[in-house]
Amino acid sequence: MEILEKMLVDSFDLWSTSMSERASTRGRSSANSGNIYGVQKLRELILQLAVSGRLTTAANSLRSANENLSDQSKAEPFIVPSGWVWKSLREVGRVSTGKTPDTRNSNFYIGTTPFIGPGQLSMNHRILKSDKFISKEAELNTSIALPGSILMVCIGGSIGKSAIATHRVAFNQQINAIQTTDCNVEFIHMCLRAKFFLERVHQLSSGSATPIINKSRWENIQIPIPPIGQQNKIVEKVNALMQLCDQLERDALKKEIFHDNLVIHFMSLLLRAESIGSFQDNWSEVSQLFDELFISEQNINYLRGIIIDLALEGKISLQDSSKDTLVDFLELCRKNACHSSTKRGRKLNNASDFQSDKKGLHQIPESWSWIRLSELASFENGDRSKNYPSRDQFVAAGMAFINAGHLQEEGIDYSNMNFIDVETYDNLRSGKIKEGDILFCLRGSLGKFAIVKNGETGAIASSLVIIRPFAPEIVDYLGIYFSSTLAKDQILKFDNGTAQPNLAGADLGHFQVPLPPLSEQKAIVASLKRLLALCDQLSESFSKARQLECMLADSFVDQALS
Repeated sequence: MEILEKMLVDSFDLWSTSMSERASTRGRSSANSGNIYGVQKLRELILQLAVSGRLTTAANSLRSANENLSDQSKAEPFIVPSGWVWKSLREVGRVSTGKTPDTRNSNFYIGTTPFIGPGQLSMNHRILKSDKFISKEAELNTSIALPGSILMVCIGGSIGKSAIATHRVAFNQQINAIQTTDCNVEFIHMCLRAKFFLERVHQLSSGSATPIINKSRWENIQIPIPPIGQQNKIVEKVNALMQLCDQLERDALKKEIFHDNLVIHFMSLLLRAESIGSFQDNWSEVSQLFDELFISEQNINYLRGIIIDLALEGKISLQDSSKDTLVDFLELCRKNACHSSTKRGRKLNNASDFQSDKKGLHQIPESWSWIRLSELASFENGDRSKNYPSRDQFVAAGMAFINAGHLQEEGIDYSNMNFIDVETYDNLRSGKIKEGDILFCLRGSLGKFAIVKNGETGAIASSLVIIRPFAPEIVDYLGIYFSSTLAKDQILKFDNGTAQPNLAGADLGHFQVPLPPLSEQKAIVASLKRLLALCDQLSESFSKARQLECMLADSFVDQALS
């Protein structure tokens, strides 16, 4: 074990590789047991070495357990030491399947005995507090697990989750349990958590959409059983090694917290920039530390968000109001909107009237103004009449019928697109897209959007609205706006949904946009593209580095087990 302990300490960076970090508005990443891929692989290695006898037995004493098996069950997954035997779960203890007491009998659910389902078995092998309790009478109509029983989920997406009961509990039909006899329950639980056992559970599971393994198949899975003395010794060693894994996780968490605080400190330098000059000075300082600061996808996304927000404060590009003014641009919008607005009977303001609002939602440069989105674009819902296509009208190819799931940051995703035929499309009275439109989600994934490019055509579903800029030149700037914290905050302000987030199309018109003259808009878009391209490069480098580290961890484990 001393060699393995040294390996854990010396290979800290390998094992503490973080794979699936949780996003945070402050750019923090959460290093915990569920997120650190390397530690997961290490725990897997420890368990496999333990149940195969290699933590306590020299390799030259290992032998096949074939002689201990009947002819029909000689497919043991690995070699075990002399003196070990392969036994099915039903030979190791009493196996039972749960049952739910009749839910129509309210008296069954007035009691003190916890009643658990898969949701109460956590990923870290603990039984969580139950929100259901049953009576003594109900216990006659269910299954009871005594302290020391092992429970495992045997159906659904969480199949394989397991825990040792520390108190008396009842459990439902989605769980199987085993009360061991003459064995160390912790060792048996190690076998059930080991990779070979979980793979066998999945192999024996029936059902395509929802995997399920019945009691008969589960109780016939075989596990390696050493003498009780060796079981106790293995449990002791594994617990010590798992404590080292816990320490790895704690050290990784401390390291990430320190690093995240460092990122937040340097990002605050950018946020405190009072002018373009001070932003550029601070950016120069931060850019020298890119490789050290931005080592997670969350940190990089945090940087992206800050850059976008600063762009809408006029702090990332030099101001040049000599070429044009905001009144010039608004006059362009007014002229372009004149025909369609007159058709709808809408009275237009004069362009000079739009510059009165200087207060807005945050400070902006003198040449900018806060403008309502309704002064910059029109809004068009999809056709919600009897012409609205039903699912049975979808065809294999034709005109795209776009819903929220098809909106991606890069544009419209056609990989899983719905299509309608040309006749159905022609019958639609509204909601037909054209290049330069912004498709915006009004329900569910509020604020999700995509810009229509490259002559794309199609129609929108009822969950979307078309935002059609009066001046095509502003579309990229509005794309920046809808990616910002400013837009997200206004979405929250106007959200009128309850169970499902919901926004009325008319509310979009009230959104406030910090608007510069057209020449500045173009300069901001160009500057932002360069800065975000750098973020993309950082993200790609991070992804490649993490993939390499995970491959190294996988390779290390595979070699150790071979």
